[in-house]
Amino acid sequence: MLISTLATFALLGAPSEAAAWARAHAVPLSLDAEPPSDGLGAVAEALKGADVVLIGEPTHGTRESWTLRRQLLAGLASRNRLSGVALEAGFAEAMAAEEYAQGGALSAEEAAQRTAGIRWPLRARGFVQLLRWVRAYNGKATRKIHVYGIDAPSPGAARLVRAALEQRNPLLASRARPLLDQLGSTAQMTGLLGQPAAPGEREIMADLQRELAGSPDSRALQAARILDQTLRFLHQPTDEARYRFRDEEILAANVRWALQDAGGPLAVLAHDGHITMDPENRSMGARLRRDLGERTAAVGIAFGSGGFLAMPVPRAPGERVRAFDLAPPAGDLVEAPLGEVPLAAAAFDLRAAPHTPAMQSWLDEPRPLRAIGAIFKADNERGFYLTLRARRAFDWLLYIQRATPEELVPAWGGAFLVARYAPLGCALALAALAAVWLVARRRRRSS
Repeated sequence: MLISTLATFALLGAPSEAAAWARAHAVPLSLDAEPPSDGLGAVAEALKGADVVLIGEPTHGTRESWTLRRQLLAGLASRNRLSGVALEAGFAEAMAAEEYAQGGALSAEEAAQRTAGIRWPLRARGFVQLLRWVRAYNGKATRKIHVYGIDAPSPGAARLVRAALEQRNPLLASRARPLLDQLGSTAQMTGLLGQPAAPGEREIMADLQRELAGSPDSRALQAARILDQTLRFLHQPTDEARYRFRDEEILAANVRWALQDAGGPLAVLAHDGHITMDPENRSMGARLRRDLGERTAAVGIAFGSGGFLAMPVPRAPGERVRAFDLAPPAGDLVEAPLGEVPLAAAAFDLRAAPHTPAMQSWLDEPRPLRAIGAIFKADNERGFYLTLRARRAFDWLLYIQRATPEELVPAWGGAFLVARYAPLGCALALAALAAVWLVARRRRRSS
């Protein structure tokens, strides 16, 4: 009985002190201002020493996340601390966003649609507005901001590699054509899931990278690396292995390349589950913090209640992305104490929080955080939580009191996209869902 009472006191006492600290130290944010609010200017000032700033999101379909991200980017740019923006987008597909950002003929909506490919979250109106801001900034600035895709698969990367090889080494291009055809088709890529590498496949990929290492266009060599990553991802034997491999290897490696290519500070826009720097999460952020040390900083985003977009699981015939709504978080969640702050949005410097027992319970011990990706199962909300140590995961945490679902621009060539990308999109979604289920099952066994 005494042990139970003490455990209850620890759970209730920590949020109480945490809420008091949050009320006293909240930096107010605006969700309406186009230029950076004073609060996000303060956040940008605190982060200006970092070469890589990871900026998260609690879901892939929250409107306010895009607003805060855009404001933080503006704050970094105004301090000459932004040379590139990296996205959870296919490497080659994101070249449409880069083309638009540098003044190309595409519209912002078309650039977003092409960048999105199979990834519906980048059809967000907030992303369109972000692209417009980058283009407007570049139109006046001497130091341009570039846009990068850091994710795989990227069907367009196969076309980039093929074009470069046909100019440099037609014989190698002919030898690699069957493999490049596979990697340029999402339907054919799906057939490689969980299969061992074909004879000679590794040798071809090594030859491609050796040949393109001498190319004057660094994008050609990076496209070949993306294809190599894609193959290794597809050949992983299980859904969980594919999910973890993607986190640990692909995103972090491609951020390092983008940082070098940009020639200056890089902001990375990715889900909270990718940017957490807690080593226990084995994420992109953890790997970057390990490799780059204090040159990497992370800004998480959380919300209290309200709506977001996600793909429902299970999905009825013909059903696609739809809005969900959540109540305020339960008391054991990282974000729960922040709900007592009487502000629409606020920023919190977790590094400055005291190290009292109650605050350590909140920030330094493992606690769940809402981390909802592209899919969501309404009757299993806790299956979409991520357990982390908040102070190790994020330098700053931005909090949205009430979220609203994002609006998507219409799918580019809708029927064409469904026919071409649905198989791989479903496979990736199932892989992510399986990983979430496995993690949740392990937590239940350990509790």
